[in-house]
Amino acid sequence: MATPPMIGGEHALILYSGSKTAFDAHAGTLEDLGAATYVGADAGLASLHDLALLSGMYGVFAGFFHATALIDSEGIGAAAFFKLLGPWMAAMMGELPGYAQKIDSGRHGVDVVSNLGMQSVALANILAATREQGVATDLLAPMLELFRRRAEAGHGEEDISGIVELIRRR
Repeated sequence: MATPPMIGGEHALILYSGSKTAFDAHAGTLEDLGAATYVGADAGLASLHDLALLSGMYGVFAGFFHATALIDSEGIGAAAFFKLLGPWMAAMMGELPGYAQKIDSGRHGVDVVSNLGMQSVALANILAATREQGVATDLLAPMLELFRRRAEAGHGEEDISGIVELIRRR
C-alpha cells in the first residue's frame, strides 16, 4: 500500500500474510520499510487486502470525480469546490464504522436515520440532475440499481449498508 518513494516513510503500509512465525521473526526489519501489518496465515490474504483497500480508494475517487464533473458543468473549479467537498467527505467517512458493524451483524435496520427508500430517491434526484447537466451517470447509476433491487426485495426501510448483501460472494 505504498508507492516506491513512500517506502521507509511514515505513510507506507506494507501488508504481510503467510507464516506468522516468519513475520514475527523479521517484524523489526520489516517495520523499517513501512507499517508492517500482518493480516493472516493464508498467503493470499495480503493481496486480497491490497485489492480491497484499493477498491475503497477507487470508490472514493469515483465519488470525487462525479461530484467535480457535476459542479464543473456550471464552470466551478474542482479546487474551489473541494473546500466544501473535503470536509463533507471527512464527516461522511465517520459513518463507515457504523456501516461496518451493520454489515458484520447482518442487521441493516438498526438506528436508521435515512433509510434505503429515501436514499434511493435522493440518488435518483442526483442522477436526474446529472443528466440535466450533461454529465455522465456511469459512476453512480449502478449504485442506484443496487438501491432499487434491495428496496424491491422488501428492505426499503433498512439502511443502505444492506446493499452489501447483493454484492458479497455467496
